[in-house]
Amino acid sequence: MIGLLAALLLAATTALAFGRVFLGAASSLQLVGAAVAAAGLAVAFERRSLLLSTVASAVGLALAIGLIVFPETTWYGIPTADTLRAALDAAAVVGEQARIQAAPAEPIGPLLL
Repeated sequence: MIGLLAALLLAATTALAFGRVFLGAASSLQLVGAAVAAAGLAVAFERRSLLLSTVASAVGLALAIGLIVFPETTWYGIPTADTLRAALDAAAVVGEQARIQAAPAEPIGPLLL
């Protein structure tokens, strides 16, 4: 129980600190939600097999990217091929956007990845 609480607090604190890079509180709350979900997954699968933990993490990442970064590309919250294409397109331009945008920046897709 202490491990769960410590992981959740660390994840939430880190997400809040990182959220200061973006304008507005909405992106900070989304980052906290994603961090808490990731910490919860980590604690839930810490004693499971490595393969199962890896698959659960990949599914969690796909859901987080679909729901937080590209919600318009999901099908009732489930990531689709359009979500994958949007994420790959955003990953291709993230370096350019990071160079152009000054902090605090608008929470656009490439930077949220």
